[in-house]
Amino acid sequence: MSKKKIIIISAVLLFIIIFIFVKLISGKKMDINSVSIEKAHTQSITTEVSATGTVALADSNRFYSSSSATIKEIYIKEGDAVKKGQTLFTYNEKALDDLKNQLAAAKLDIKSNEVALKSVNIEIDESLLKEYSANINQCDTNIEAINYKIEQLDIQIKQGEYDLNKAKEDYDNDKLLCNSGGLSLDELKNSENAYNQKINDLELLKSQKKSESLSLNTEKANKEVEQAKYNQLINQNNTSEIKNKREAQNIALQQSKLKAEQLQAEINKFKTEETAPCDGIIINLQEDFMSGSAVSEGTYLFEIADENTIVNLDVPEYDMQNIALNQPVTITYDGFEGELKGTVTKIYPTAEKKTINNSEKNVVTVQVTVTDKANLNLGFNVDGKIVTSTNENAVVIPVSSYLTDNTGKDYVYVVNTGNVLEKKYITIKNFDNMYIEIEGLNIGENVVNTPDETIISEGMTVSITEANSND
Repeated sequence: MSKKKIIIISAVLLFIIIFIFVKLISGKKMDINSVSIEKAHTQSITTEVSATGTVALADSNRFYSSSSATIKEIYIKEGDAVKKGQTLFTYNEKALDDLKNQLAAAKLDIKSNEVALKSVNIEIDESLLKEYSANINQCDTNIEAINYKIEQLDIQIKQGEYDLNKAKEDYDNDKLLCNSGGLSLDELKNSENAYNQKINDLELLKSQKKSESLSLNTEKANKEVEQAKYNQLINQNNTSEIKNKREAQNIALQQSKLKAEQLQAEINKFKTEETAPCDGIIINLQEDFMSGSAVSEGTYLFEIADENTIVNLDVPEYDMQNIALNQPVTITYDGFEGELKGTVTKIYPTAEKKTINNSEKNVVTVQVTVTDKANLNLGFNVDGKIVTSTNENAVVIPVSSYLTDNTGKDYVYVVNTGNVLEKKYITIKNFDNMYIEIEGLNIGENVVNTPDETIISEGMTVSITEANSND
């Protein structure tokens, strides 16, 4: 190869190398100085808190027994829908009969006390004195006899309970024998009849004891009356005590009248059946709510829940500072394409730990009343978004525009007059999808979209392209 060709080839190669180098430098300079911007502007921005929850019943009212009695028949079960006035259950009327017996005894006490009160100022009559003393002695005799009967009945009841247990054991054993073919059905029936007879015998003994106990109370009351009359006669001539005696007897009379009034009031308000006070759904039946159970007035039996459904959202406690009553809510759930509208109607006062998305969190239950309950069923799992604030004229920039320094402060790059980059610190107020509401910028300022600090820095002169705000 000639020297001339070598020089020409070398010159061409050098030119190519210089051209490539210039292109590389030129290209790098263009990448560094070209930035995409978007102007700070105003728009409506909505802040939401997302939470999951379930569909439940609205508030419920506890139902309490209005009478002290034994439940006879129950006509409802858990989950039943009831209407106002519908019969829920009935009471055994034996308790009403007991009240009437007590009222009759109380009326006798009133008459006895009235007689005793009239006799306060009667002079001592020896014949009456003997009569009252004899009556008192007779009452003591009757009381002693009744106490003896009660003691004997206690012994018989104890024996009856033993016999009943023995009869039950025999009956249970006979059932096993019958099932295995070792005993006939007739023999099993005889065993069952013997068992039932022991039950009846025991109930009869208990009834007799109760009757004797009532008689004992009557005798004690009669003795008190007779003793009062006797004491009254004894103290007739003690004028300093007449007034006190009359006052005491009057108190006894008033007490007996008050007792009668109370018993009459209990009889008047005694219900043979309980009815639903409102429309609703039966929930939370108590364990002791069953036929044959004895309940006292005011015993909590179950609840009647509002038929309307609500949504209970579990809101993380760190989001609760933004939650308030009457905030609008949108509800979505699997299998339903649209959104249901609702409103925050109740915020529970305490937080509780729950596992949400495999993570344990402290959450507060927020109740949402749904205005459109399309296809909502109890127990559904739902997603909710609570709108906590809406600013129609928020100053916003793209989410991708801001950076955070090592002290935790947020900032952006803006392009000033002369296309020079300037770092400005901002305060972020709210997030809404692709935009953030901020403070620290003026409307119309050019903000660098998606800044890369590996290729740009403050004070750099750049060329700009305006981003499409719809992207």
